[in-house]
Amino acid sequence: MPKKREDVKLFSSPGFDAELHDDTYLEYSAGQEVERSVYKEVLIRAKNYFLISTLTANRISDLELIKPHHLEMGKQRAQKTKNEFLFNSNQTIKDLLEKHDYTLGMSDQKYNKCIKVFLK
Repeated sequence: MPKKREDVKLFSSPGFDAELHDDTYLEYSAGQEVERSVYKEVLIRAKNYFLISTLTANRISDLELIKPHHLEMGKQRAQKTKNEFLFNSNQTIKDLLEKHDYTLGMSDQKYNKCIKVFLK
Protein backbone atom coordinates (compact mmCIF):
# COMPACT_ATOMS: atom_id res chain seq x y z
CA MET A 1 0.00 0.00 0.00
CA PRO A 2 1.37 3.44 -0.89
CA LYS A 3 2.50 5.18 2.28
CA LYS A 4 3.91 8.43 0.96
CA ARG A 5 2.73 11.09 -1.41
CA GLU A 6 5.58 10.11 -3.76
CA ASP A 7 4.22 6.54 -3.92
CA VAL A 8 0.79 7.79 -4.95
CA LYS A 9 2.37 10.06 -7.56
CA LEU A 10 4.35 7.11 -8.93
CA PHE A 11 1.26 4.89 -9.26
CA SER A 12 -0.72 7.67 -10.91
CA SER A 13 1.98 8.63 -13.39
CA PRO A 14 1.64 7.84 -17.10
CA GLY A 15 5.08 6.24 -16.91
CA PHE A 16 3.81 3.59 -14.48
CA ASP A 17 0.95 2.68 -16.85
CA ALA A 18 3.41 2.50 -19.75
CA GLU A 19 5.50 -0.05 -17.83
CA LEU A 20 2.51 -2.36 -17.28
CA HIS A 21 1.98 -5.17 -19.77
CA ASP A 22 -0.18 -8.24 -20.24
CA ASP A 23 0.80 -10.61 -17.45
CA THR A 24 -0.21 -13.75 -15.59
CA TYR A 25 -1.02 -14.85 -12.06
CA LEU A 26 -1.38 -18.22 -10.40
CA GLU A 27 -4.72 -19.47 -9.15
CA TYR A 28 -5.68 -22.72 -7.48
CA SER A 29 -8.63 -24.56 -8.96
CA ALA A 30 -9.70 -28.05 -7.87
CA GLY A 31 -6.34 -28.54 -6.14
CA GLN A 32 -4.38 -27.63 -9.27
CA GLU A 33 -2.21 -24.59 -9.85
CA VAL A 34 -3.50 -22.77 -12.95
CA GLU A 35 -1.86 -19.83 -14.70
CA ARG A 36 -4.36 -17.12 -15.68
CA SER A 37 -3.62 -14.24 -18.00
CA VAL A 38 -4.62 -10.65 -17.36
CA TYR A 39 -4.57 -7.84 -19.91
CA LYS A 40 -2.77 -4.53 -19.43
CA GLU A 41 -6.07 -2.60 -19.57
CA VAL A 42 -7.46 -4.67 -16.68
CA LEU A 43 -4.30 -4.06 -14.65
CA ILE A 44 -4.59 -0.31 -15.26
CA ARG A 45 -8.24 -0.33 -14.14
CA ALA A 46 -7.34 -2.28 -10.98
CA LYS A 47 -4.40 0.06 -10.33
CA ASN A 48 -6.64 3.10 -10.66
CA TYR A 49 -9.21 1.65 -8.28
CA PHE A 50 -6.39 0.76 -5.88
CA LEU A 51 -5.37 4.44 -5.96
CA ILE A 52 -8.97 5.51 -5.34
CA SER A 53 -9.16 3.08 -2.43
CA THR A 54 -5.92 4.44 -1.00
CA LEU A 55 -6.96 8.08 -1.39
CA THR A 56 -10.47 7.59 0.01
CA ALA A 57 -9.81 4.76 2.53
CA ASN A 58 -12.74 2.84 1.02
CA ARG A 59 -13.24 -0.91 1.11
CA ILE A 60 -13.68 -2.70 -2.21
CA SER A 61 -17.40 -3.13 -1.44
CA ASP A 62 -17.73 0.65 -1.13
CA LEU A 63 -15.65 1.36 -4.25
CA GLU A 64 -18.12 -0.63 -6.31
CA LEU A 65 -20.96 1.63 -5.12
CA ILE A 66 -19.41 5.06 -5.81
CA LYS A 67 -21.61 7.19 -8.06
CA PRO A 68 -21.24 10.79 -9.30
CA HIS A 69 -23.63 12.12 -6.64
CA HIS A 70 -21.26 10.90 -3.90
CA LEU A 71 -18.64 13.30 -5.27
CA GLU A 72 -21.16 16.14 -5.33
CA MET A 73 -22.41 15.46 -1.79
CA GLY A 74 -18.95 14.70 -0.40
CA LYS A 75 -20.24 11.69 1.52
CA GLN A 76 -21.12 8.05 1.09
CA ARG A 77 -22.70 5.26 3.16
CA ALA A 78 -20.49 2.25 3.92
CA GLN A 79 -22.06 -1.01 2.77
CA LYS A 80 -20.62 -3.11 5.60
CA THR A 81 -21.35 -0.82 8.57
CA LYS A 82 -24.16 1.32 7.08
CA ASN A 83 -22.40 4.36 8.59
CA GLU A 84 -22.21 7.54 6.57
CA PHE A 85 -18.72 8.99 6.08
CA LEU A 86 -17.16 11.97 4.38
CA PHE A 87 -15.91 11.19 0.91
CA ASN A 88 -12.63 12.68 -0.32
CA SER A 89 -13.55 13.91 -3.78
CA ASN A 90 -10.48 15.63 -5.14
CA GLN A 91 -9.88 16.03 -8.88
CA THR A 92 -7.60 12.99 -9.13
CA ILE A 93 -10.31 10.72 -7.74
CA LYS A 94 -12.96 12.28 -9.98
CA ASP A 95 -10.76 11.87 -13.08
CA LEU A 96 -10.03 8.20 -12.30
CA LEU A 97 -13.69 7.38 -11.65
CA GLU A 98 -14.82 9.15 -14.83
CA LYS A 99 -12.13 7.37 -16.86
CA HIS A 100 -13.77 4.05 -15.97
CA ASP A 101 -17.41 5.24 -15.92
CA TYR A 102 -17.59 4.66 -12.15
CA THR A 103 -17.36 0.90 -12.74
CA LEU A 104 -14.73 -1.41 -11.30
CA GLY A 105 -15.79 -4.08 -13.80
CA MET A 106 -14.20 -7.11 -12.13
CA SER A 107 -14.78 -9.43 -9.19
CA ASP A 108 -13.19 -8.72 -5.80
CA GLN A 109 -10.98 -11.78 -6.28
CA LYS A 110 -9.70 -10.64 -9.68
CA TYR A 111 -9.13 -7.12 -8.33
CA ASN A 112 -6.98 -8.57 -5.52
CA LYS A 113 -5.03 -10.76 -7.97
CA CYS A 114 -4.40 -7.75 -10.23
CA ILE A 115 -3.05 -5.73 -7.31
CA LYS A 116 -0.54 -8.49 -6.64
CA VAL A 117 0.48 -8.53 -10.31
CA PHE A 118 1.14 -4.81 -10.71
CA LEU A 119 2.91 -4.53 -7.35
CA LYS A 120 5.40 -7.32 -8.07
